[in-house]
Amino acid sequence: MIIALISGFPFHSFMEIEKGVEAYISENECNEVVIQDIESFLLENKMEFRAEVIKYENWNKKWEENFEPVVVDEFCSIRADFHHPPIGVRYDLIINPKMAFGTGHHETTRLVISLMRSIDFVGKNVLDFGTGTGVLAILAEKSGATRILAIDNDPLATENALENLMTNHSVLTAIKTGSIEELPKEEKFDIIIANINLNVLTASVEAISARIKPQGVLILSGVMQIHRELLLQTYQNAGFEIQQMLEEGEWLGVKCKFQLS
Repeated sequence: MIIALISGFPFHSFMEIEKGVEAYISENECNEVVIQDIESFLLENKMEFRAEVIKYENWNKKWEENFEPVVVDEFCSIRADFHHPPIGVRYDLIINPKMAFGTGHHETTRLVISLMRSIDFVGKNVLDFGTGTGVLAILAEKSGATRILAIDNDPLATENALENLMTNHSVLTAIKTGSIEELPKEEKFDIIIANINLNVLTASVEAISARIKPQGVLILSGVMQIHRELLLQTYQNAGFEIQQMLEEGEWLGVKCKFQLS
């Protein structure tokens, strides 16, 4: 209930704890106005809270110490370059994530990969919106897509994604730092993958609709199950037909088809 109430603020992730919720927001997005708005809302709703700045740590070292390969059935594995190659897996992806999102350990990445398994990517034009490490763009290329554009508004993410493309010998994927709204509307995609968060997905529905071909396929994730109805209603109203939904933990993955011409 708390997560549902505060999801309108620009938090990037939530974690349930024994007596409440931890909500994370980037320090550079946490200006005085945002802080005041959040605090006023929490006080009005009689919620106790505290705020702290998480000190910098060497996150690369942290994940290297704890990072284990991820395998999604026999379809796809995600490993770092210091792991041995897997046996009996169709697509072997090498991802060194650094500060970007998308190692396969989060439920949403695995949900998207599972949904991608049922899609024919051969010869398709694909947009990976919010690419993070580039893991989904790399998988789209390995699955047969002939042109992939991977975008992210975080320069650290696109820098990391470019490194991962080179590591995986992905030559058909282009990386761009920026938002989907900056892409020309004349450029239409057969498949759009968007594993971001509820706020971005609801705010970007028109931009996504304007850049997908009729009968194009859209994969959405990064949304908790408690926000299922809001997400589905938003995209159904924009002309998308819901074709498949997957769940893992508290998270949701959705495959849609664009029905408007």
